Parts: sequence; C-alpha cells; structure tokens
Amino acid sequence: MTAITRNPLSKALSIMRWLLACDRESFGVREVAAALDMTPSAAHRAITALVEEGFLRRMPEDSRYGLGLELFRLVQQAKDRFPLRRIAMPAMERLRDTCGEAVFLNLYDSVRHEIIGVAAAESTQPLRYVVVLQEWKSLHVGASGLAILAHLPEAERREIYAHTGLEAATEASIADAEQMEAELARIRARGYALTKGQRIVGAVGMAAPIRGPGSALIGSLGISVPEARFDDDFAEKHSLTLMATAREISEMAGSPST
Repeated sequence: MTAITRNPLSKALSIMRWLLACDRESFGVREVAAALDMTPSAAHRAITALVEEGFLRRMPEDSRYGLGLELFRLVQQAKDRFPLRRIAMPAMERLRDTCGEAVFLNLYDSVRHEIIGVAAAESTQPLRYVVVLQEWKSLHVGASGLAILAHLPEAERREIYAHTGLEAATEASIADAEQMEAELARIRARGYALTKGQRIVGAVGMAAPIRGPGSALIGSLGISVPEARFDDDFAEKHSLTLMATAREISEMAGSPST
C-alpha cells in the first residue's frame, strides 16, 4: 500500500489502514514511512495528529506507537449503531438454526467494487468454517461476490473483469470472462450463487443478493459449509430459505416488497 498524496487526512487514514491490516502491536515512524512511501517528516506529522486525537498512543517504554482508546471507542459506537447488522441478525440466526451452518452478511461498496463481511451467525458444528469479517474481498471469487456481480449491468461487470484481471484465488476460481458470464447467467436463473472451493479450498458457499431502497444492490447473504458436509440435498433443502431470508433482510433495508 502506498500513500501518494498531499492530503494530510489521507495520509493519516493510510496509516490507520496499514496498522490494522498488518496487525502490529506497535510501530515506529520510519516503518510507516517505508511502508507507505512517505517521507519520515510527513509520517511523523500524521502520527502526531493521530496521537493528539487519541487514535494512536505513544508507547511509554520507547519511541513507538500503538492503537489509542479513542479508536476503540468509535469502533464500538459504529458497531452498535449500524442498523442493518442489528436488524438482520435475528433472521440470520434463524437461517443458521435451520441449516446448521455459518451464515454471514456482506455489504457491497459500489466504488471499490468489493464486499466486506459485517456480521456472522456462527455454526455450532465441531468442524465449521469460521467467517472472517471486516476484510475487503473481490466480487469475482466466491458465492458472496458472485451473487452481487450477477446482477450488475454488463458494462460494469466488464470493467470489473478488466480491473481485477479475474485473478484466481484457487484452481476452482473462474478466470475467463466468457465463462464468468455463463456462470452469472446461471446464478440469475437460479436465484442464488453456489461455489465450491473458489475462495478457500474445502469450503462451499451459497449466497443470495440483498437489495435496499430502489432495489439497489447493497450486499449479499451467505451460507458457508465445509465440503465434507455438503451435498446436492443440502442446496436443494436450504436454497429457498436462503433466498427468502435475503428478501426479508432486503425489505428491512428498505427494498420494495416483491
């Protein structure tokens, strides 16, 4: 990640993103400058501003820095106030209890053309797929992204293909644009996406789109199943409930009833 900008706010946010992404307990000014292609003086100014606002703190034992309590406070406030996550959870838990597998909610960013997991109803099975939240993921790999990609305008899909190069995550990923178009047509006809090992080897995903006001695509609702526990009966048995739950959440999010 690089921070080629004169905007002080952009530099500060780049530092926060880098620190959270690399999962470091602490860091020094020169580490930040090297990682983000900043001058040490620019990195120091941005870090100082973040310390003054409480988002970072100076470590007492040395000249390194770590996360500040103000960041944790705001994260908790945002988590508690995010309405879709809160209102969707009861429906997600009902679906989890019905199918016995992990259920998760993703939101779609139409600028980044990526999705991010924001909530999960975890499976209680001894062998289960743990859903990773708060990580950006591409649309072209895995059921959660394909459920959205299938319903975007063709011109927008083609732009995404060109931008991502349809880079494969596993051998099961679709890396050809025409094959992708054929698969997306099947998803539209079926009403949900189904993938096996596209993002993670050994994981099966099922997902249906979630819409908001004006029927705009805002995310997807997914089920993740270890491949050893999945068969065609599972998809047949739970696909209708998955789609019905996605419609329920869509209506709660403001989508017109269908």
